[in-house]
Order: sequence, then C-alpha cells, then structure tokens
Amino acid sequence: RCQMSDVIFFYPIPTGSPLYQYYLDMVYTSASRATMEQAMDLAKVNRAYFVLNRYWVNFSKIKKEASATADTSFSINDQDFIFEYHR
Repeated sequence: RCQMSDVIFFYPIPTGSPLYQYYLDMVYTSASRATMEQAMDLAKVNRAYFVLNRYWVNFSKIKKEASATADTSFSINDQDFIFEYHR
C-alpha cells in the first residue's frame, strides 16, 4: 500500500524540460499509454499520474483518450481529473 511519505510529486513547469514535453504531448497530441510509459522511463518510476483540468480547450477529447488508456481514474469536484498509469 502506498503511503503519502512514499509519494514524490513532480509538476513539470513550462521550462522546456523533457518531462514537460510529455505533458504537452498528452494534452495536444494524444493522451496515450505509450507517452506515459516514456515519461515513467524518464523519471525511472513504475507509477505516474496525469492530471487534467477542465480549462483545456479539448478537455472532452483528452479525457476520453486518457480514460481509455489509464489503469484507474477519478475526479475532484468534476473539475480536475486524475489518471493513474502503472506498469
């Protein structure tokens, strides 16, 4: 069981870092498992979370794609959606 002390949270800010590019790929190209697995490879982790906020222009499309590729997902107040990917 995962405890909060075991969780490392990383938010890629728009600096041009490779991890941020994966986030952009998820929202602008396709919210795919392959992209998340590449991000996990980069970060050397076996579990990753993709957070999607309702303010994205193509929110419905992104949400549908991520829902189809994630292992689990849940929403917070129907505004923020969290998709969990694991190996």
